[in-house]
Amino acid sequence: MLLFLTLFLAIESSLASDGFLWRIESEPHPAYLFGTIHVPYDLVWPSVPKKVKTVLGAADHVFLELDEFDPDLELDFRTCEQLPNGQRVSDVLPPELYAKVKSRFKQLRRELPIWLTELIDTQNYYIDTNVIDEEIIGDWQRKRPIWLALALDELTKENVQYEFEAEPILDSHIANFAQKHHKSIDGIETVFDGCEAFNNMPQDMVNYWLEDTLKSVEQNDNSDREKLNDLIDSYNKAEFNSTDFLLYAMDVDVQFDDDTLKMINDTIDYFTENLHKKRNRKWVPKIVDLLKNEPDKRYFFAFGVAHFFGEDSVVDLLRQEGFNVTRVKSSASMTSPNSAFSVIIVLHIILRHFV
Repeated sequence: MLLFLTLFLAIESSLASDGFLWRIESEPHPAYLFGTIHVPYDLVWPSVPKKVKTVLGAADHVFLELDEFDPDLELDFRTCEQLPNGQRVSDVLPPELYAKVKSRFKQLRRELPIWLTELIDTQNYYIDTNVIDEEIIGDWQRKRPIWLALALDELTKENVQYEFEAEPILDSHIANFAQKHHKSIDGIETVFDGCEAFNNMPQDMVNYWLEDTLKSVEQNDNSDREKLNDLIDSYNKAEFNSTDFLLYAMDVDVQFDDDTLKMINDTIDYFTENLHKKRNRKWVPKIVDLLKNEPDKRYFFAFGVAHFFGEDSVVDLLRQEGFNVTRVKSSASMTSPNSAFSVIIVLHIILRHFV
């Protein structure tokens, strides 16, 4: 499942680097951290520096956020999305909001075959639209509202047609490379670890997000692709050097009342703690254990780039554990630190399940 979230970045200029690659000093071999972006790999792989590909090629053991070859992965995701105890969406949503969601999914069941038929006509594909409809929409009445919000944000004509033809995301490409070259592959967490951040959201926050998503779909806001292209361009130029990665799925180019602004800030705080810091704090002890107890292997850790910046990032926590972690720099230089600037911009990123 591909999800659309909004990424708030505080960006500043920095010395040129070999992309988002960090070196962990350890004996007898250094280990490496690589920050990925969860988009089709062909959009970014040509710009990934040679050094990254070299250390990936030399690695014995590759860790991603999830083990993409786990046979139970898809079933675990479906379980994660389901409401507990046989509940249905109508049991947990206010009646008016439930009616809006129901109406949107009814509309999607009419539109989805048309969107997919257009692909058949233009690309000579064979698509069983009934199967695709069931795979994409499925039994939405049994899903948690947060997953409905994420799905509805994704289920637009442009997104569906784009994702149907897209290449695997960068993380999957790394996993495929590792498998092809007979490297050990593992996930640093399980599906259920990542699910917690979404499934434990306060219900009022979920309802607000769902309302906002429906409003955006209603207004036919097609700005996501342009913002995504900007994000990919910044990633390819290694321009991110953020101290504060914050997630929130809404359009901020409007004025808010006090209650709305409070909800935005509360959501930012929630995701910063639960989607980033909490998961980082679970990952780092596993990394430390590997480096200390199985030091003979050459490790390559590839996680979403947002996990490597700011307080309680993977880099920060490893340094707190006494490891020397440095971002790998190239010989070229850009502007000096004195010319640093900081701005908050809104960018949309395609995520496969989680950051």
